[in-house]
Amino acid sequence: MTRPRPGHADLAGAIKYDFHDARYVLERASARETAARVAVGALAKALLGEFGIPVLSHVIAVGPVRLQRAAAWNEIVALSRRPEVLLGCVDAETEVRMKAVVDEAYRTGDTVGGVFEVVARGVPVGLGSHATWDSRLDGRLAQAIVSIQAVKGVEIGCAAEGAASFGSKVQDTIRYDREARRFMRGANRAGGLEGGITNGQDVVVRGLLKPIFHAAAAARVGRPANPRTRAGSLRALRRVRGSGRRRHRGGHGGDGAGAGLPREVRRRFTR
Repeated sequence: MTRPRPGHADLAGAIKYDFHDARYVLERASARETAARVAVGALAKALLGEFGIPVLSHVIAVGPVRLQRAAAWNEIVALSRRPEVLLGCVDAETEVRMKAVVDEAYRTGDTVGGVFEVVARGVPVGLGSHATWDSRLDGRLAQAIVSIQAVKGVEIGCAAEGAASFGSKVQDTIRYDREARRFMRGANRAGGLEGGITNGQDVVVRGLLKPIFHAAAAARVGRPANPRTRAGSLRALRRVRGSGRRRHRGGHGGDGAGAGLPREVRRRFTR
C-alpha cells in the first residue's frame, strides 16, 4: 500500500520505520488489535463484578447529536439488558436523531464521530495514588482510553463544563453522613476521581471518537496526495532516501534498541 490515508498511522509510521509499504504499519495500527483487549477486559469486568463493581457503557453523542442530560444508572443497566441495541443510547428520542446522522453519513459516503461514556459503580475509596505521576488512576485510565484506535480525546467527569465555569459553580460539596458513617458529595462532577484517587463516587470516563478517513468524503475536500508525485508517494520516498534496502523483518514496526526514535534523531546519536 503506497497511498497513505490522512488521520491514520500510514505515512508517519512508514517514515519513522523507513518502510516502503504502509501495509506493515496499518496491520499493527489496525483496530483489530483491540480484540485481545476486549477479551481481557471481559475477564476483568467479571472479576470486578465479584466485588460488587459493575462496569457499563453507553453512547452519549453521534456527530452533532448529543444526549442533553446525565444518564441515570438504572437507564444504563436497562440498556445493557436489551436484547437488541441500535446505537447504545439510553434515550430513545435522542437515539433516533443519532441514527438520522448515521444514515446521512451512509447516504453521502461520509463518516461521523461520537462520544461514549463508561461508568463504574461501587468503586471503593482509595484506588490509585496522588504520590507519583504514573500511579494516578485518572492518568492511567486516560491513557487506556486514548490508546483505542480513533479516540482523540478523553474526559473524566464534567471536565469540559468545569473548564468553562467558575470554580464556585462546579465543586462537589462534601458532607458527612453519620448514619452511613461515610463522606458524601452533592454531585459527581469530578467523575469519581480526585488527585488521582477514587473517592467512592461513580467513576465516569468518556472517549471522544474522530470520524475516520473515507475516500468518498476526501474527494469532496481534496484528494489524498497523488501517488505519482514525489511528495505523495511512499515509493517516491524510497527514491528520495535511496534504494530503501530496509524491509519488513517479521515485526510490524516493533521497537528494538533505539528503533523507537525517529530516524533523524537516531542519526545524530550514531555518527
